[in-house]
Amino acid sequence: MSRLGYFFKEAFVNFWRHKLMSFIAIFTVFVTLSTLGMFGLLLLNLNYSLKMVQGQVRITIFLKSGLSKDAIKDVGKRLSSLSIVKNVKFISKDTAYRRLQEELGRERYILSALEYNPLPNSFEVKLTSPIYASTLSRRVLAWKEVSEVVYAREIVDKLIALIGIVEKIGVVIVFILGLAALLIIVNTIRLMVLSRQEEIEIMKLVGATSWFIRMPFVIEGVFQSFVGAVLSSALMFYGYVWLVKNIVWRFPFVPLVLDTRPILYVIAVVVIFGVLVGLFGSLLAIQKYVGGRSFVKKE
Repeated sequence: MSRLGYFFKEAFVNFWRHKLMSFIAIFTVFVTLSTLGMFGLLLLNLNYSLKMVQGQVRITIFLKSGLSKDAIKDVGKRLSSLSIVKNVKFISKDTAYRRLQEELGRERYILSALEYNPLPNSFEVKLTSPIYASTLSRRVLAWKEVSEVVYAREIVDKLIALIGIVEKIGVVIVFILGLAALLIIVNTIRLMVLSRQEEIEIMKLVGATSWFIRMPFVIEGVFQSFVGAVLSSALMFYGYVWLVKNIVWRFPFVPLVLDTRPILYVIAVVVIFGVLVGLFGSLLAIQKYVGGRSFVKKE
């Protein structure tokens, strides 16, 4: 039997020898990674909702009266050339007047008292991110063709603050859950090492290298984490699909991620994270006992 085959055989023998402990480790990793994954899906949907709101944030740039067509086109070109600008739409004074009539509805008769159209030509601008709203406002107000810049400043400021809070909370929760998963694996593998201390001592006495002793434990820890990650991935995927179907059916106005690709991306990250936690957790757990320390007390 090859050395790699021996390592895998020992890992699975250990797994079944300590069935209860192994299943507890798998279940704990499953719960931890499921919580982490569900929070990741929550962040994904929250980020999607924020982007939907971002798409509704528009900046209206009003132009001074009396500008020539060439001057108006030049303003449009300059706006389009800015890297922070996603889309530019010209709104003529006549179009703005018709919009106002539609918004007033039955009250449109108020406009009949006007002898002329007082509304100016304008540009509606969508940005790559609402955080650039104040930057664009300050910049274009310096242009001689621009009379005023209007946007929902309060909404934009609150949206930027909300994005920052969500990102900070996400980092903290991911760190806490990751640390919890790491500690679980470390303590589980450590208990398994302690339960086989005599066998490890004999192997060290006959000249087995540290890595030869470590590998079965490392493979076992990775295997436990992988199984827990796969189970949590199945729960996340089918649970999310079921949840989305029920929410969309009852609350069609709630913006949710329906594309499976971002969901599978989150699941893949959770599985990779779980395997890495199992690997480093196993190495950390056995380093103290196999890296040279003897279980036998010296007299």
